[in-house]
Amino acid sequence: MKKILAILLALCMVLALTACGSENNDDENKETPPANNGNDTPKEEYENPSTPGNESEENTNEETPTEETPASEINFTGSLEETLTEIENLAKEAIGEDGFYPMGFTDPVTAEVAQNMLGFSEDDFNTYVEEAVSSIAAIATFAHQMALVKVTSGNAETVKNLIASGYDSRKWICVFPEISIAAYAGDYVLLAVGSEKNAHAVADAFLKLTGGGDSEIFFEGIGTEAETGEGGGMGLDIGGLLPFDAEIETDETDEG
Repeated sequence: MKKILAILLALCMVLALTACGSENNDDENKETPPANNGNDTPKEEYENPSTPGNESEENTNEETPTEETPASEINFTGSLEETLTEIENLAKEAIGEDGFYPMGFTDPVTAEVAQNMLGFSEDDFNTYVEEAVSSIAAIATFAHQMALVKVTSGNAETVKNLIASGYDSRKWICVFPEISIAAYAGDYVLLAVGSEKNAHAVADAFLKLTGGGDSEIFFEGIGTEAETGEGGGMGLDIGGLLPFDAEIETDETDEG
């Protein structure tokens, strides 16, 4: 009988220990969170995907503002003579076949002839001018001249003013131009002398080719639209000469 009771007590103790062990395992399973194997991403990272690495990448993708090219950095592809020829060709296209553009010769302008060709002194030429070319009508009866000047940096307006104040638009014999224009853009200055239509066409072509600038009409002769209200031809500077149908008064003396 005692053996049976001892066996029963032993079984009860075993069952009790087994029950306690299973309860402890359940508590441990409830308290210990599942292991993170590195594949799961916390919810906060999905809500805010920006990381220091991403921010630096976004900054590198920002557009860098580009600076506009200053007007003083206008550079023609060809030589100065070729550029003047290009300007004149654009002017001829604008004038059309019905217009008249005198044939001329293009030559370099030196300091020695600066006064006659551009209207300012040799010293001013050496101070402000890097290079200059001029196209003048082959026939002297046409008051027609186009010149292009490359000046030292920042002195385009100064040279334009020197031309406007010093150029002699009446230097031709018996004839003079309808209009004289000085224009500048960047470090280039243009002189356009001739008929009103031709001079305006050349000045407009220069400003179009340079992308902007400024111009000044510094001489207007007889026969221009500004003077007569209608388009005119090349002006004739009679300089004291009389019209063909003018009556000439003479002193009559008695003979004998």
